[in-house]
Amino acid sequence: MSRWSNFERYCISLTPILEAISRNGLGIDPVRQRELFETLTRERDAIAVAIQTAIPASVLREKTWKRAPKVMTDDTFMRTDAEGKKQWYRKLPFSPRSWQQVQQLAVALGVKLPRKQDSDDPDDTATNDKALKGAAKKHRVFADIREYRKRDKLITAYQWALDKENRIHSTLGYHPSSWRKSSRNPNIQVIPKRNDLAKQFRKMIVPRPGHILIEGDSAAIEAVIVGWLAGSQRYIRLARAGVHGWLTSALNGEPISLDISDDALTAACAASKKRWPDDYEKCKRVVHLSNYCGTPRRIAEEYPDEFPREAEAAKLQAFYFGTDAGQDVKRWQKQTIEIAHANKGLENHFGLRHRFYNLYSYDSRRACYVLGEDAKRAVAFVPQSDASFVQSDILLRLVGRDNRFFEWLVAIVHDSVVVDCPVGVADYVCALLAEEMTRPLPQLDNLFIGAAIQIGQNLAEMETWKPCISSVTVTGK
Repeated sequence: MSRWSNFERYCISLTPILEAISRNGLGIDPVRQRELFETLTRERDAIAVAIQTAIPASVLREKTWKRAPKVMTDDTFMRTDAEGKKQWYRKLPFSPRSWQQVQQLAVALGVKLPRKQDSDDPDDTATNDKALKGAAKKHRVFADIREYRKRDKLITAYQWALDKENRIHSTLGYHPSSWRKSSRNPNIQVIPKRNDLAKQFRKMIVPRPGHILIEGDSAAIEAVIVGWLAGSQRYIRLARAGVHGWLTSALNGEPISLDISDDALTAACAASKKRWPDDYEKCKRVVHLSNYCGTPRRIAEEYPDEFPREAEAAKLQAFYFGTDAGQDVKRWQKQTIEIAHANKGLENHFGLRHRFYNLYSYDSRRACYVLGEDAKRAVAFVPQSDASFVQSDILLRLVGRDNRFFEWLVAIVHDSVVVDCPVGVADYVCALLAEEMTRPLPQLDNLFIGAAIQIGQNLAEMETWKPCISSVTVTGK
């Protein structure tokens, strides 16, 4: 297809579908929403009380008056300054939201926070969740600040206003330069997924009366595309079967042979996940970040619970890149950066071009060239943008086969598609979704991506859908 034809398909033709998703909206149970946020508010306020008791007085900020304030409270005091002048003051509560106050608290407690990545000032330290994870090991108050912020974020960022039908309506677009689809006002792409609070939150998301929610997730799509780009059939197999479980087993001295069937390989990787869950989480973090040129320092900063020291992340990354599959990825990374440098950009397999200029930069301290600011973005560009275009094709084919999907599609969250359809056609929709999500991709030499289809009455309590004979033949009309 020509570049213009691609633009017509993936922008002009797709836009009405994205507009329909925005118009349909995502259903919210108002009772569960109210109960959840009331609970979160109580928990947040209780944590705030615990935080205040742990804050040294020297950290607390003050409000001062030259004259006695009109309203005198029990926490308002008077003192005399060096010139003998009276001054009234009141200690203000510590704000867990304030990065400046968290920095001051760390200094007062002798807890070292990591320096911000883009800052040369050693005193300009990070106070985000990753930084506080490490600090929490040295002082309990930082763990409380993390828990306070988690609840505060849910309360302030996710307490969405509902329409008269108890639905929220996000605006979808192509804001990232890679044309990965984005969601704004509100951003439903950031629906939390992997903790207890996330489960409570996702329970609020419900279908229309008489309908059911179906979520189709393109299983490990970026990892499969990485394997294909690397020309590595073994990595493609591992991505589909569970590369994290395979690496975990190898790490524990029991490598899984690739001379077995795909089903056996998938089962062995799943068994490894259950057998060594802690090591599995470490391998999962390392594989994902390492595939996109993440450094050991970045891995340790992102996941301080799993990697208390940078050396541990470096050791596991070296083990991963020491495997045959890891070496395939390493070669692909090097080749991608060199191509981007030579051409001042890259093109994905759907005709989208992206310019990259700073692939290498000279490090005067080390007297050599190192990867520049664009190197990691260049490596991630094709897998991420290809995955987004694959999702676009899925949406276009679904609507092309049954225009009722204009009414049923309610959300796209990263690599998943969420459908809100009548219960009576649920099997039909699941079968159609599974068929389209696993269809071979002609742009990628007929590569196929796996799909996980789940179904349920809310987005937290979903069951895996299994095809039945009737679902293959039903028309759904």
